[in-house]
Amino acid sequence: MAKYKKIIILFGLMFSGLIIFYYSLTPLRRNSAKRRILHATHILEPDWSKVISKTSDGYQADLTSSTLLVDGIFPSMKGPTTFRTFLLEDKEDEIYWITGLEAKANTKHETQNESDDFICHVNLYHSEVEHFARMGMVDRINIQVPQLITLTKGDLDFNFPEGFGYPIFSNEKIFLGTQALNLNYSNSFFTINYDFKIKFQKNKERRLKPLYMRYAVLVLPYNVKDEFVYTDENINNKVSCVIPKGNHHGLNSLNEEGEAITAFWKVPIGKHTYRSNFTKILALDTIVRLHKINSHAHPYATSISLRDITADSILFKSDIINYKNKIGLDKITSYSSVDGLELFPDHEYELVEEVNNTSDSEIEMMGSMFLYFYDYKLDKIIDTIK
Repeated sequence: MAKYKKIIILFGLMFSGLIIFYYSLTPLRRNSAKRRILHATHILEPDWSKVISKTSDGYQADLTSSTLLVDGIFPSMKGPTTFRTFLLEDKEDEIYWITGLEAKANTKHETQNESDDFICHVNLYHSEVEHFARMGMVDRINIQVPQLITLTKGDLDFNFPEGFGYPIFSNEKIFLGTQALNLNYSNSFFTINYDFKIKFQKNKERRLKPLYMRYAVLVLPYNVKDEFVYTDENINNKVSCVIPKGNHHGLNSLNEEGEAITAFWKVPIGKHTYRSNFTKILALDTIVRLHKINSHAHPYATSISLRDITADSILFKSDIINYKNKIGLDKITSYSSVDGLELFPDHEYELVEEVNNTSDSEIEMMGSMFLYFYDYKLDKIIDTIK
């Protein structure tokens, strides 16, 4: 009998240890542990699905993600994620043109008509090494970020201007992923998955004009000791960094003055303006035409603008509308034009973000634009690529 008591005590200690360990984890890690168990037992759907179909104006890949669990508040950039690597068509070796991406959320939450509020962002990637090597443009490797399209709540229906697209090979690896968001429902426990539509054309059926993406992210100098509080009265002061350690979106990078810079910072209560010069990221060697802009920001941002410093003019202002009765983004305006905007190699450019923190505490912020230019270099050679 004593032997069984020891076994029971041992199991009790092990169970207690697991409980203590579980509650020592961050909310996201606890969520991940539960999700793995639910996927392994198929209580939640662990797999993605993909169906390719012909449409009236081209083709469409319909994908449905695996199912995630949302079991608490998950702020921007801190929620559960799901990710899939796939090929559009493994039986062909042809150039396809990506022309658009749509996303929507499906949830059993009581506010089903607001399911898209639980989307933080959607990312469509390609492998920059494979992509540019196959396109014969190895000089672009490590210059362009691999994100092809990013969608944010407020702008989940992305289309390139008529006649333009982003070329990829039908059998090159592309990656699609999304992150869940829950800003308002602290006691929630529900499941969610996502539907995506990737729109594309086949080059052998319709030749489009290629676009080339540059990612412009607003980066700001921060105090390494994280002791400074930003105020608009002294714009040269440094922001308070959200994640002082790591190397993501400019973290632990330095600007020309040798200052540490970050793309994730804290915003005090009230209205604030942030700006960042990104001329070097553009690396323009000739006049270029900009045909598509979509923006990414966090709740409480009210606008983000592309400004020509040299000409002292706003080329495009993305208006950001926040919900009035809850936290979250309702609408982000984008830019799309067949004619496009001209940018010049001898001009300086910056991003300007306006934020109105109407909450009762500091918030976390970022701001960026995805800029799609006509790719005249690729247009000259694309018909020769095999």
